[in-house]
Amino acid sequence: MSSRESILSRIRANRPPGTALPESIQGGASGPALLSPFSAVLTGIGGQVLTAGSLSAVQEDLDAAFRQGRKVINGIRSLQGANGNAYAQMSGSDMEAVEVLYLEGALGVAENGAVWLSEGALVHRLLPFACRELVLALRAESIVADMHEAYRRIRIDAEGYGLFIAGPSKTADIEQSLVIGAHGPLALRVWVIDETLK
Repeated sequence: MSSRESILSRIRANRPPGTALPESIQGGASGPALLSPFSAVLTGIGGQVLTAGSLSAVQEDLDAAFRQGRKVINGIRSLQGANGNAYAQMSGSDMEAVEVLYLEGALGVAENGAVWLSEGALVHRLLPFACRELVLALRAESIVADMHEAYRRIRIDAEGYGLFIAGPSKTADIEQSLVIGAHGPLALRVWVIDETLK
C-alpha cells in the first residue's frame, strides 16, 4: 500500500458521523409571522430592526438625516428626496464621503437576518460597502424562512447582479479581535414595513 493510500484509508476510518440538516424556521412560513425571528437574528449579529406601519417612518428618518446636514444618498424612489440617479456614476473616492445610504430590500431571510438587494435598487454596486451607515426598507410580507425559499424567489437572471446583506461589516480575523466596519458600513438599520401596524 502506498503512503497516499495509507493516509486516505486512515482518514476514511476516522470519519465523524454525519449531522442531520436543521429544520426550516416555522416550516417554510413567510411574511409578518417571521418578523420576530428575523429581528432576533439581525439584532444578534449587530444590526438594528425598526418596525413601522408605512414608509412614512422611513421618510421621517431620511428627513432627519438631511436636516443634520449629513451626506445622504436616497435610493428609495417612492420617498421624497430620492437622489440616487445623481450618484449612479460616482467614483470610488467620492463614495468615501457618503455617510448614510437608504435602499429598498426585495426580501429578508429569517434564518440569517439577510436582506436581498437587486442591482436596480443599489444606485451603485459599491455604495452598500462604501457608506458609513446603511438603512434598508423591507416589507414584512417579503420575509421568508430560509435561504432555500429565498433562492426560489429571487431572479438573478432578471438583472444579472444582486447581493445579500446581513448586519454591519465585521471581522475578527486578526488576533480574534472584533472590528466593526472593516470592509463595509459601521451600522445597519432595517425598517420593516408591516401594514398591519397601521
